[in-house]
Order: sequence, then structure tokens, then C-alpha cells
Amino acid sequence: MTIAAGVWGMVTVRLLGPPAIEHDGRPARPPRGRKAWALLAYLLLAPRPPGRGHLAELLFADAADPLGALRWTLAELRRALGAPGALTGDPVVAGLDGVTTDLRLVMSDAAGDEPLPDHDGELLEGLRLPSSPAFESWLLAARHRVAARIEARLRETAAALLAAGRAGEAVAYASRAVARNPLDEGNHELLVRSLVATGDRMAARRQVKVTTALLRRETGPRSVPPTSTSPFPVMTGMPGRAGLPVRNQAEPRAPRTGSREDSPYGRRRGRRCGEGRHRRSRRQWAGGGGHRGFMPAAVGRVAEDAGRVVRRGLAERQGRGRIRRPGTRPRMS
Repeated sequence: MTIAAGVWGMVTVRLLGPPAIEHDGRPARPPRGRKAWALLAYLLLAPRPPGRGHLAELLFADAADPLGALRWTLAELRRALGAPGALTGDPVVAGLDGVTTDLRLVMSDAAGDEPLPDHDGELLEGLRLPSSPAFESWLLAARHRVAARIEARLRETAAALLAAGRAGEAVAYASRAVARNPLDEGNHELLVRSLVATGDRMAARRQVKVTTALLRRETGPRSVPPTSTSPFPVMTGMPGRAGLPVRNQAEPRAPRTGSREDSPYGRRRGRRCGEGRHRRSRRQWAGGGGHRGFMPAAVGRVAEDAGRVVRRGLAERQGRGRIRRPGTRPRMS
């Protein structure tokens, strides 16, 4: 990171992650009070210089003298930054041209080829101001905006490095983008492309497998293609186990033309095959084959047992002469 020259030498302000100030690369004494960091971040992210009344109401509404508390906090920031001419006026102008901040490096469109910060923390990490609910609401939205901007810069940098033939460096930036937003399929695709460009196709396949499992678990099984095929276009051209290209099943199949099903013979044959399967199913049901024939077979066995009981009773009654056999005369008592 390029560090500009300030009054006390080279001054760097880190607002991504735990806030800190460095003088000549060494940690410096931070400003007193959490609201000093909140005020500095708000001034750097504001689209235009805010008025003192607005700042006092936003951060120091619970103080006995809100404007006095604002003046003291601005003076504390100037002392910690070593910039006596900064943070002055009404509206308050930052005027931190001699100080480098990681937040400005990330959010500025004129950053150019400047490298991104090597730490991936959120804005003002760990800072909370329950006494200032309006600032808490602003901080929540600002954290989302900064995180989205960092992710976009990581993806842009990785794509530029990949296009320049520096795939190894692109893998590092793409991995950071995946770590920041693991549910974005574009980040995983960029990482897979970078791994393929380095020649490590085994790692690329492992990344595809891990990504597919993650998306299945988080978004449901129907939103992700089967694991046997790649959810990313880059993997569709990679050779499979048999040396053949893997077809992307998300692409629709071409309609079949000239098949046997289109001819009358094919249709008659299909009907005959269907009828044969239907007859086999009925025989299997009646004979008790398979799980579908379990209940009919059980009912048949019960009926057979009942029939044997009835026939045994009839035989006993015939032996006692109570039932006349066909073609015989009744026995006289």
C-alpha cells in the first residue's frame, strides 16, 4: 500500500477491521473515545462535507453540549493523525490529503492499479454505539456497501491478473472473494478458472465438488446441477474419466428426429410393449411377486386356510349323517 507523507512522517489509517493508526509503519496512540473513529469513518464516506449541526445530532445527541463534544473530538482526531489543518470548517471538510486510509483506497474509483489491502475485516470491526441509533443504522448500511465494493474489487483484480497470464496471483484474489461471499457462484467460477489456468485441474475439480455440496445445502437440491456435471461453464470442456468432454446437463437436448417412435410400426410396437408390461404387472400382483404383491398373497393364504376349515367341518357333519351326499337316500332313523 502506498503511504503518503504527513506532518509526522508517513501516516496510515486502517478502518477495515479493528481501527488503528500507524506512523512510519509503527502503531501510534489512537484517538480517545469510540466516537472519534465513528466520526472519521463518517467523514470519509460522506458524499459531501456534512454540517456541524448534523454531526452533533448524529453522534453527540446525548451530550450536555453536543457542539462542544464535536469540537473536542475533531481536535482529538487532528492530534492523533498529526494533521493540524484537517477536519475544519462548517461544513467539516476532511482535508486528509497527507494521510492514506485503506477505506479511501477501496472506495475510490481512481485507485487504478493500487493493490488492495491484505486484510479482510469489516468496517470499524467491533465498534458499537447503542447511544446513537441513527449512526448504528448508517453503519450497518455502510458495512454492506463497503463489503460489496471490496468483493467487486477482488473479482476485478483477479480477472485482470488472469487475463494478464498471472494465474497464480489471480488464485489468491479469487480465494479472498470466495471467502467473503461463499454463496456467490461467480466467485467460485472465477476461482475454478484461475485454478485451471495454473494447470491444477485436480484442485479445480475438488473446488467444483465442494461448491456444489455447499450450494445444495444452502439453496436446496433442485437449484444445483448433479455433482457428476460441472455447475460452471469452464468445467464443461474438461476431459472426464474416460477422456471425453463432460456435457453440461443444463443445456437442453436437441429434439430427436427420424426415430422409430415417429413411425406407425414404432407406435404399435410401443403399445404392445406397454400391454405386455401391464399383463406382467397383473400376474405379479396376483402371484404375490415383489413388494406390490404382498397384500394379495397374504389375503389368498388366509382364504385358503378358511376353506380348509370349512371343508373339515363339512366332512365331520357328513360322518354323523347330518348332510346327505348327492345321489344317496336319506338314512331312516
